[in-house]
Amino acid sequence: ERKDEEDGDNEEEEMIEINLAQSLFDSHVEEDVHSALDYMRRSYGFYIPEAEFIEDMDELLEYLHSKVKIGCCCLFCNRTFRSSQACQQHMIDKSHCKIKYDEQADFDELSDFYDFSSTYPTAAGGS
Repeated sequence: ERKDEEDGDNEEEEMIEINLAQSLFDSHVEEDVHSALDYMRRSYGFYIPEAEFIEDMDELLEYLHSKVKIGCCCLFCNRTFRSSQACQQHMIDKSHCKIKYDEQADFDELSDFYDFSSTYPTAAGGS
């Protein structure tokens, strides 16, 4: 019946496991998040723009993993694919192993993960 169809759809999504120590672009797993970031930098040239302003790196990586593995969506051009493997292969083939960070719309997608308040001028006037 209808209930079974709905359950089938949800089951497939629930089976996708996100491991933050795994590469976004292949099945390589490191021992921790920082090692995984280093692996992706060395292997694919991947880096997090303005990483020093990231509030919670794990949260950002969880979002990026969800985008690739569940949404099957390219990090750079936002094209969607039938599978996460097809998405990963596209990103490698097209040199899209990067976060698009050129325009305001690109930044808006990720702005919740950043905190630039330390760059704001202070209100204290010295009087």
